[in-house]
Amino acid sequence: MKTTLIKRILIYLLAAAMIAGAAGCGRGPQPLEAWENAAGGTFFDVKNGAESAEQTTAAEGTSPEETAAEETPAEETTAAGETTPAEETTAAGETTAAEQAHYIFPVRTPVPFEEMSSENFDAEAMDAAIEDLTAKLTEPDAFEAICADYDLIIDQYDALETDYNLIYIRYSGDPSNDEVFDLYSQEGELLDVYNDRMCIAFHDALESAYGEEFAAYIGSETLVGMLKDYQPMTDEAFALSREYDELIDRYFDMDENQESQPSRPADYGELYLELLDNFIATAREDGTCENYAEYIYKYGYFRDYSPEDIEAFRQWAKDFAGPSELRLTTAAYGLVGGFFRYMDISFTEDELYSKLKPYLTSVSPLHLEAYEAMENYHLCDFAPSVTKMNAGYTTKLDLYGVPYIFNDPTGNVGDIQTLIHEFGHFAEGYNNKKPAFYNFDCIDVAEIDSQGMEMLMLNYADEIYGEDCALTARMDNVIHLLGLIVDGCIFDEFQQEALQRRMDGTLTTGDQVGQLFNEVESRYGQNRWGFGWYVVHHTFDAPFYYLSYATSAAASLGLLVIGQESGYDAAVSAYNELVEMGTDQGYSHTLETVGLPDPLTDEGCERLTEGLGAYIETLLAEAAEAAEAEMEGGGGYAFEE
Repeated sequence: MKTTLIKRILIYLLAAAMIAGAAGCGRGPQPLEAWENAAGGTFFDVKNGAESAEQTTAAEGTSPEETAAEETPAEETTAAGETTPAEETTAAGETTAAEQAHYIFPVRTPVPFEEMSSENFDAEAMDAAIEDLTAKLTEPDAFEAICADYDLIIDQYDALETDYNLIYIRYSGDPSNDEVFDLYSQEGELLDVYNDRMCIAFHDALESAYGEEFAAYIGSETLVGMLKDYQPMTDEAFALSREYDELIDRYFDMDENQESQPSRPADYGELYLELLDNFIATAREDGTCENYAEYIYKYGYFRDYSPEDIEAFRQWAKDFAGPSELRLTTAAYGLVGGFFRYMDISFTEDELYSKLKPYLTSVSPLHLEAYEAMENYHLCDFAPSVTKMNAGYTTKLDLYGVPYIFNDPTGNVGDIQTLIHEFGHFAEGYNNKKPAFYNFDCIDVAEIDSQGMEMLMLNYADEIYGEDCALTARMDNVIHLLGLIVDGCIFDEFQQEALQRRMDGTLTTGDQVGQLFNEVESRYGQNRWGFGWYVVHHTFDAPFYYLSYATSAAASLGLLVIGQESGYDAAVSAYNELVEMGTDQGYSHTLETVGLPDPLTDEGCERLTEGLGAYIETLLAEAAEAAEAEMEGGGGYAFEE
C-alpha cells in the first residue's frame, strides 16, 4: 500500500454550501485531518486504551492567553511553541523515552494565527534522525536512541505538515498567485519524499530485533499494521503523484478563468478522462486492490464497507431521501419565495461569530472553550475578498495544536450554516492532540462532527435565525442533508461507472462523460445538475469522497430521529459519545455503539424512514400553518440580522 500517495490525495473537505443540496469544499490535496475529542481534561488514546500524561485543556475559566503561558510540569519548551513530554527527561528516577509504554503525543502551545511561521521544518534535523534511527537498528542497546529519533521525526513531520497547510491557506486567499502555488507544490513534494523515507525507516525498525518493542512504543496497532505492509514509493508512484497535482491545478485554472476563457463541459470531461487514467495507473501500480474505487475506499477514506455494500443505501436515497427533499423544498420555497440559504445578510465577521457562541454550552464545555480559542487566536477567516478561492474548509496546524477555518463568504444565510458546520470540525480538532502522522481516520465519521453540529443547533433556530425564519431554517437544513444524500449517491455511482467504463475502453470522449452523469442522475429522478456535474470539484480533487457526505448526512439526520424518540438531551449525548469515540473505529461500528441508525443496513433505513419521516411531516404541517397565517395577515418572512 502506498500510504504517501493516499495522504496526498485526501482533503479534509467541509461544506461551504456553494449550491443547493451540495457542499463546496477546500481544494487539495491537503492531508486528511481526522480527529478525536477528549473527554474531560485528559486525552485518551483509544487505539491502545492508554491515558497520556498530556492535558488537553486548561482549567475551566482559564483564557486561551493564560493557557498559552502555562506549561505542564516537567516539560521543556522547544522551537515553534512545542513542548516535549514529561517522560523525555532523564534525571535519576525518571522515565526515559524508551521506558514509556508508548509514544506520548506532545503538548503544543497555540499562538495567534498572524504569529505563525511556515518555515518550521528542518530538513537537516529530519535527515539526521532518519539516518541515525536506521543505523541504530543493527547496534546493541540502542532502543532508547531509536525512540528518541522517532520522537524527533514525528515532530519534524508535524512541522512539515504545518508549513504545507499554512502555505495552502495563503494559496486559498489568492489562487492566481503562482509564486505561492509553486511553494505549495514544493512542500507537497517534500511531504511525499519524507513520508516515504519515514515509512521505510519505521518499517525496517519493525522488522529488526527491536521490532516488538518498537511496535509497542508506536502505540497504535493500526499504524503498526500499515507500516509493516508499507512498500517504498517507486519512481512511477512519485510521477503519478506529480501528474495528479498538475491535473488538479489545470482543473482549478479552468474554474478560475471560466469568465475570461470559458471551458466547455466537454473540456472538463476530457480532463476527467486523464484523471481516470491516473487513478487506474495508481491502483495498478499499488497492486493491492482490484480497482481504484476499492483502493480509495479502503486506504484513502478508511471505510469499513466496500463499494458493493452501499446498494441498500442508494435505494433508500431514491425511495425516501429524494422525494422527501422535493416535498420540503417546495414548502420552504413557498414560505420565503426563494432558497433560504441564499437570502442576503449583512453581518460583520464578529456579528457572524456571535450567532453561534451562546448555545455551545448545551453541547459541552469543550465546545465553548474551542470557540473562544478560535476567536482569541484568530483561527477563522470569513472575511470577504475578491481573490479568495471559492471554497470553505477546516485544516489543522499540528505544530501549534490548533485547527484553522478558511471560508469565502457568500454574504447570505449560508455563511451561518457554514460556520456551524466548520466549527463542528474545528471543535474536535482543537480538543485532539494527535500528531499528523497518526491521522488515518474514517472520513464518513468525521463529517458527522460537522453535520451533526448543524442538526443540534436547529434546537436554537429561533435564537440564531429569528422566530420568523426559524421554521424555514429547520426545513432548509434538513433539505440540505437530504440533498447531500441524493447527490452523494449520484456522484459515487457516476464515478464508479466512469472508472469501470474507462477500464473497459467504452468511455473515450468528454461528451460521453457528461452523458453518463445524466444517465446516472436520472435513476434518482433528478435533473438538477445537467452537464454541470464538473462544478463539484470533489470529483476531481477528492475522488469518491462525496459519498462520505451522504453517509454522514444520514447519520446526522439520525440525531433528529433520536430527538424524536428520546428528546434533545439524548441526541446531544449520542453526539458527544460519537465525538469522544474519535473517527478511527469505523462507520458502522461507531453508529452502532452510539445508537444512531446505520443507513447501510435495512434496519437502519427503516428507522430513518420512520423517525425522520415523522419529523418531516411535523415540519410540513407547521409550514402549511405558517403559509395560511401569512396569507391571512398579509405579512412575510424577514431574516433577523
